[in-house]
Amino acid sequence: MQTVVGEFKLSHPWFCLVTPEGPAGVAVWAVGGESVWNLLRSHFQIINPPQKIGPIKLGAQFLGRLIGKNFVSDEVLMVSTTINRVPVLEIHGHGGSLISQMQRELFVEAGLEEVPASWIGNLVGKTKLLAHLEEVILKGQTLRAIRCLLNQSRVLPKFLAYLAHEIKAENEEKVVLLCDSLARCSIRGLHWVNPFKVTVLGPPNVGKSSLLNGLIGAKRVVVSDIPGTTIDPVQVLTAMDGWPVEFCDTAGLRDTSDYLEKMGVKLAGKKAEGSNLILWLSEARSEPSEALIPSDFNNQKIPLITVRTKLDLLGDLNPETPLNTVFVSSKNRVGFDKLQEMIIKKLLAGLPDGEDNPTACTGELIKSVCEMRELAKAGRFHEALEKVNYWLDN
Repeated sequence: MQTVVGEFKLSHPWFCLVTPEGPAGVAVWAVGGESVWNLLRSHFQIINPPQKIGPIKLGAQFLGRLIGKNFVSDEVLMVSTTINRVPVLEIHGHGGSLISQMQRELFVEAGLEEVPASWIGNLVGKTKLLAHLEEVILKGQTLRAIRCLLNQSRVLPKFLAYLAHEIKAENEEKVVLLCDSLARCSIRGLHWVNPFKVTVLGPPNVGKSSLLNGLIGAKRVVVSDIPGTTIDPVQVLTAMDGWPVEFCDTAGLRDTSDYLEKMGVKLAGKKAEGSNLILWLSEARSEPSEALIPSDFNNQKIPLITVRTKLDLLGDLNPETPLNTVFVSSKNRVGFDKLQEMIIKKLLAGLPDGEDNPTACTGELIKSVCEMRELAKAGRFHEALEKVNYWLDN
């Protein structure tokens, strides 16, 4: 019997990249199918010493090189194994986007067809839920995010099994409650793979670029005394308290006749509309009225922190600090710890607590859960059970 994944029979020659795509130091390929070695034989050369290979036995290991029309690899290790009686060769070698692309072309040249790595999970008995989570884990951008996503492989299967039990019992109230809880926790979980967005706004030369360089701990944004230096929004991805956060440095806000500056101000407004948080900057020595953000940029009820910059220019003065306001000096590195604490507190405000809660942290799974909820409310429990079983099936 042939193993089928979707419309593809995995007894046919196939290949996939098992390790994450990108600038990795190591890449592991899986190539399989009943005739895979016959196709790959002419593209693999054993080294130390060179020799021809006959039929490959299970567990055999060979050190060699992959050879294509326009490509000869560094040394790779090839290991013979099987998955559910389907012959598979694991090929371990150097990674990197360019090398991986050349190896991919070599496998296609040999007559193999590429399949998603998640399909291998179906061969080894993984549920669709676990295979799906493995794909999502690769999108985690911080260690904390990856740990939280890994934890979901333990928490979510138990939760969905309990949900299936309540659906079978046709307990509408409980099913709706469980689905609502999962969808609510997903608001937090989405930020494990999608960074919080923080937009930095303020008049020209108030210190936006210097503040951003100080927050991310590296000089990534051009700093200049010339008004209007920043025209296009500059986006920088970093981590704060283990959360991925994307900061956006924008053009200085002021009335101007310069066309490019006007476009910069317009782009700044668009970035602010899609933000989770706004940092509004004004100089510490400016009048309180000048520190207020223009109403045009705060009509979306987006959380706001007022940052008073260039504290070092105040001399020995110790200004009073209003609520949601922090004084900083990029020159003397003063106030940044407090600002970071305020940023994280604002971003997480209103999100469900606890990283051990089950979290449908992807759009596909969230959509499925919402559909289960509506089906249960309509009394269509059989259809709701089919949806939850889809994620729990191999």
